[in-house]
Amino acid sequence: MSSQRRAAVLIATAVLSCLPAAAAGCASASAHGSPSPATSSAGPSDTVSRAGIGATLTVTATVERVITVNAFVVGDDDLPDRGLLVFGVARRPLRPTDLVTVRGTVEQFRFSTFAPRFAMSDAGRYQPFDGHRVLIAEEIRSDA
Repeated sequence: MSSQRRAAVLIATAVLSCLPAAAAGCASASAHGSPSPATSSAGPSDTVSRAGIGATLTVTATVERVITVNAFVVGDDDLPDRGLLVFGVARRPLRPTDLVTVRGTVEQFRFSTFAPRFAMSDAGRYQPFDGHRVLIAEEIRSDA
């Protein structure tokens, strides 16, 4: 067998031997004997969860509800199921279904620390967000 044909057979054998491993998630050893990278478990499923505390984040989403003049909730497929609580004042009053683009800083929400900062009085309105990430807006643009 020629050296070219022998090389082709070796390559084909290596490729074919990797197919079952690829179908099973590539968790077997590679042709060089070192472990292949294993697939990692799924990470956070939404943009806000993937963003670190203190990160600057820009989201475009629909206003789901307005809580106060400086707090509202937006929703989108790539945001938490409960929505994203945003603190900030828009140039004009927002209404549900308004499309907004918000740029701000991700923070961990605790009603007890945010209440004095944003003149909040009704803890029940914010309870679904306690302990979760929120966005402190630096800029709010409404496309409505």
